[in-house]
Amino acid sequence: MAEEPIKPNPPVDTAALMAEVEALRKSNREILDDYKKAKEAAKAVPPDVDVDALIAFKQQKEKEELEAKGRYDEAIAKQAQQYRDAEEAKNKKQPLLMLYMTLNMCYLA
Repeated sequence: MAEEPIKPNPPVDTAALMAEVEALRKSNREILDDYKKAKEAAKAVPPDVDVDALIAFKQQKEKEELEAKGRYDEAIAKQAQQYRDAEEAKNKKQPLLMLYMTLNMCYLA
């Protein structure tokens, strides 16, 4: 069994690697800035306020107003859009939660 000769690694383009690293650092800074802004915005809502209940109340009132005016099709369309928006927000929360957990682990380590 003949052994194959060891081939040297191809030359590395350090300039491209440095540019990619700098782009990642910039992206990380932007994500951290967004995280800090979101954290500050969350402090603006008192802890005893149920935001989801307020949103549901507002949506119910809008629906009742449209139905009182006899615009049932518009009320149904608005309710369907609210459902789609809620599903989209729910799907977006999962990656953000993972990002939050990852960032916390990085800073705690």
